[in-house]
Amino acid sequence: MAPGPCSTPIQRKIYTDDFDAITGHLPFLKDRIESDVPSKVIRKIMNQVQSAASRARQTDTKTLKQAIITIIPQKYFLCGDDGSAAANALSEFTKLVMNPASTKSWCGWENLVTARLLCPIDNLSEFKVDPGSTRAKLRDGSLKLVDSKGDPKLPAFLYDKDLMDGSITQGLFRGPLLLAVYTHIFISPSAATGAKMSLKRGNARIHGMEKVIPSTICYAAVQAYVALCCAKEWKEEWKGIKFPSLYIFLREQFAHPDDPWSVETLKWWNMKIFGGPPETDEDPSETEQDVQGPSM
Repeated sequence: MAPGPCSTPIQRKIYTDDFDAITGHLPFLKDRIESDVPSKVIRKIMNQVQSAASRARQTDTKTLKQAIITIIPQKYFLCGDDGSAAANALSEFTKLVMNPASTKSWCGWENLVTARLLCPIDNLSEFKVDPGSTRAKLRDGSLKLVDSKGDPKLPAFLYDKDLMDGSITQGLFRGPLLLAVYTHIFISPSAATGAKMSLKRGNARIHGMEKVIPSTICYAAVQAYVALCCAKEWKEEWKGIKFPSLYIFLREQFAHPDDPWSVETLKWWNMKIFGGPPETDEDPSETEQDVQGPSM
């Protein structure tokens, strides 16, 4: 997926960091860019890199399309409504997903569970009071998924409801469903649904990934969004929300790597995924040794 224009210094830094991460794993590419190799050769190589990233992204989308059915029932009680409301929602969800003809028609706003998880966090109180009316507004577009500035509204599944205090960042990126999706992609599908993580750390170890970085968290968040919405395959936009813009907006939350929130959030993730902080005390922003998630 091609990124949009770099309109701010933060966005330019994000793209630069992503480029440095890619060339860190493909040193020959950086050498050729800095040499006198014809530009058409560079474009050909970059097209091959983008093609490989797109295939990886499509694979993640495809596997999560089915895996989310298993992940949701185990995680919904932790991030959704409590008691009978949650039980009734999960009962509805189970009936829909067990219908072979439903494909992904059970997702998005058509199901109480997925609608609750996708609901913008700013509208969550309204959803809890009157889920039917809120779902109708989300379905017909009268309740937008972007704010007045055009920025994406953050979905509820990104948050740990027990940590929320009304600010945009408290509890952000600590939602149990997001953690499960990340584990599915970067560790293994079985680990995402409760199996004990292998000491080899699955896909992370295969790809040389030794710490969690912002780009992989944000990539998993976008993949989770796609899995929860009713899109049957990868697309760049759904109901007015553009996934490349969502990815960049999420990355912007980590714009200041020394900020206490950024430090604590990455520390939490590394504890959850690797059982402890990275071995080095490097800047928590992207480095050439970091593993980059498939390009958004």
